[in-house]
Amino acid sequence: MYDQGSVQVPKLIDTALEYMHDYGYVHVRMGENASVHQMEDTARRLMGLERNQDGEYNGAGGVSRNTIQGSAWMDTSAGAPSEIPVQFHNEMAYSKKFPKYCAFAMVMQASSDGTTLLADNLYLTKLLSSSLKQKLQSLGVQYIRNLYDESQRGSPEFYTSWQEAFVTDDEATALQKGNTQESILVRHEDGIRMKHITWCPTFYVHPDHGELYFASLLNRHGSWMDEHSTWNHLPLAERPYHCVWGDGTEFSESELAEIRDVHEKSTIASRLMPGDVVVVDNLRVAHGRTPYKGKRQMGLLLSDMVPRKEGSPPPEFDQIRRDYLAE
Repeated sequence: MYDQGSVQVPKLIDTALEYMHDYGYVHVRMGENASVHQMEDTARRLMGLERNQDGEYNGAGGVSRNTIQGSAWMDTSAGAPSEIPVQFHNEMAYSKKFPKYCAFAMVMQASSDGTTLLADNLYLTKLLSSSLKQKLQSLGVQYIRNLYDESQRGSPEFYTSWQEAFVTDDEATALQKGNTQESILVRHEDGIRMKHITWCPTFYVHPDHGELYFASLLNRHGSWMDEHSTWNHLPLAERPYHCVWGDGTEFSESELAEIRDVHEKSTIASRLMPGDVVVVDNLRVAHGRTPYKGKRQMGLLLSDMVPRKEGSPPPEFDQIRRDYLAE
């Protein structure tokens, strides 16, 4: 953690980069009078980004995000509702490409809670039992989204539409984008929504630290909505997000408990204040937050994108894909 007011900026950046290499993240306190543009400049220097050089989120992430005060910071309020926690995840681990670094800027902190949580996947990977680690490596995970139609916007259960997710109003275009060797997009059984299923590996080879757990499993498992009044009455598979093993079987309670436990044991918690900037090595450090009350505004900035190497879905996923597309 560094206070920008106490050291010269070049020295700060050099020291911060060393800290991020050693620990996977850096927290810079710029003070409550720092503008969003000043915070953006600092984040860009830490991530090695030029002006107008950002990672892509809209059209690849789970929701579409607006920007803050004419800056490149995306408003994170479009994510999980404030009354439930954001579970640990590596940003866009469900996608074909994901950012090498993520930066967060606290513009306005909530009146109650809203603590930022980080988890070091270097330590977490070592804590995983050999049996669970082997299963994660061999099967991977299916991330499932139940995407509403724009005609349903405004209904109590609406979360994200397929038009928003695939940045198109044309169903044929969405189907073309959503159907690949590792992805399935089909009409939901209700005839209105769309079901999107993506297979992904759950490990990534970090250039400095070797093979690390890298996933959005807790953030996409339907149980993260257990405490939400709108979706808690729905079966897990019918909630906006869910995930299962790569072969289509559900995670057991003991498997989920172990994954939650190793994240908890790897947690670094910090309640950010206005003017705080946090940059994380997305390939090493997962992030989340606690619930909060009151108005809160945090910006998200992504670095250059890293392509995910082609994986090998288990045979069961290929059969699921064939069965869906044959219907």
